[in-house]
Amino acid sequence: MTVRLKLEDVSKHYRFYASPGARLRELITGKVRHTTFHALDACNLSASAGESIGIIGDNGAGKSTLLKLVAGVLRPSSGAVTVSGRMTAILELGVGFHPEFSGRENIFYGGALMGIPRADLVKHVDGIIDFSELEAFIDRPVKTYSSGMFVRLAFALATSVDPEVLIVDEALAVGDQSFQKKCIDRMAAFKKTGCAILFCSHSMHHVSQFCDRAIWVDAGKIALDGAADDVIARYTSVRLRRDADSAAETKILPGDISDLPALHREGWCIVTSLVAAGNCFRCGDEIRFRLAFEVLHTRMFVFGLAVDRDDGLRVVAESAIGSGGAVQLVSGEYVVNVSFDSSILPPGKYAFSVGLLDDTLLHIDDFRTLDIEIIDPLWHRMPAIARAHVDWPRPTAPGDHS
Repeated sequence: MTVRLKLEDVSKHYRFYASPGARLRELITGKVRHTTFHALDACNLSASAGESIGIIGDNGAGKSTLLKLVAGVLRPSSGAVTVSGRMTAILELGVGFHPEFSGRENIFYGGALMGIPRADLVKHVDGIIDFSELEAFIDRPVKTYSSGMFVRLAFALATSVDPEVLIVDEALAVGDQSFQKKCIDRMAAFKKTGCAILFCSHSMHHVSQFCDRAIWVDAGKIALDGAADDVIARYTSVRLRRDADSAAETKILPGDISDLPALHREGWCIVTSLVAAGNCFRCGDEIRFRLAFEVLHTRMFVFGLAVDRDDGLRVVAESAIGSGGAVQLVSGEYVVNVSFDSSILPPGKYAFSVGLLDDTLLHIDDFRTLDIEIIDPLWHRMPAIARAHVDWPRPTAPGDHS
């Protein structure tokens, strides 16, 4: 496979001075008067053609610094960054746009900063405007745009020409769900043509569904690089422990946000409630959930269910795509029943999430979560994540083949 980008022992350090005078005194005397902040330290990374890599981690961990180094916005303090092929990037909101220029003018202004030839921009300008869905606003100054409109124009521009390396830094977080789907679909198409994609997001669902690999950046270092689901499980587990420790220190008990009312009317649907017959079941019991939701806009939907162990490890992720498939639901209120066979789970505490997705399974529309405990006094704990139904052989006497 063609290697599209490579980072070799890349570091980015910043010097902090107490005052401008301290910087001057250090320069004159040679005595160190600064502290060093290691934004990124000795990172190694490679991405091949057609590979999508999710970049995850807490705020301030160094994710954006990593992407800026790849994009060439920053120069590394040490190490080497190599990019092969045409690269486009969507970094901080509004970067590359002039606030006084109109959206149409910024297509050419921002495109020039991205290194896109003007001839290509002229050829694709109508397609950029059409994809951004900003026809009514394209000739207005972008300083009047909302954050979502910024993202629409930035993504449409960055993907107007077929990139061989695409960098997306949290750009989809402020877009509405229908536009997010368009963006994911376009990135998936690029991936099939051999584009290497670095996708930074706090949405673990998007990273899990879209990315082949994931890289967990923590305190300026690559803490883990591997299969997306494995990295997400490890990161989520550590994050939950950190949150629990923080809550214990501040004497704040973590609350269940699933019971909070929906305060927005955006998106495709709103899950209004999820109830079960109780919160404790024996192994083998059928757990029946009653899911109530309101569809805001007619579309194809898929029901989904996920089960997370109390340490954050996801042990079950199922959708109706393999049985009933997607169903078209018109605007209105619905109530459905979902049943789950608990015999596959060993005793323990679990978080059951039930909700709706789009028919690509890349977008979770809305869901609710219930904490449920599975018990079995007669079953001894085994070192396994799940139980299974096994058809055991029945021994016969030697020579008896009946």
